[in-house]
Amino acid sequence: MKQDTKRALVEAGLDLLITQGYHKTGIKEVLDKVGVPKGSFYHYFESKDAFGHELLNHYSTAQLSYMEQVLSDPARSPLDRMKKLFGDLLQHYEEMNYWGGCFLGNMSQEMGNVSEAFEDHCAQEFERWRVPFAACIREAQARQEIAEALDAEELADFILNSWEGALL
Repeated sequence: MKQDTKRALVEAGLDLLITQGYHKTGIKEVLDKVGVPKGSFYHYFESKDAFGHELLNHYSTAQLSYMEQVLSDPARSPLDRMKKLFGDLLQHYEEMNYWGGCFLGNMSQEMGNVSEAFEDHCAQEFERWRVPFAACIREAQARQEIAEALDAEELADFILNSWEGALL
């Protein structure tokens, strides 16, 4: 039961923060959406910032898991894996009527210059996301699908930064 309440708070928080942002979403709004008293929130999270960091962890880990699954699929060529990933993401955002965007990108934009802790956390999560992209790019280079002269990590950064920029 306790984990169910925490999970419900995280899911409700993500729904609200993705569409409204960190500053425009209050704890009471999250609690009302879940239907739990204020004490329940502070049982799981010591502050709104701690809650925000939990949401970043939850969102980023879920996205990373999907990225790793798609970008390491041996049934597809590396370039086809990247095309599939971005095709799936485009379909998702289309289904959402392009509302909300990427929570990690949104938090980086909104909180990066306000809080060093959030800035560092967002940077760490983007670094985690870069790893499967760079691995896929290196495999594409080994298969001569991408020029070997390009640095895989720099290209991964470029792809992720371009995608995030488009979403913002």
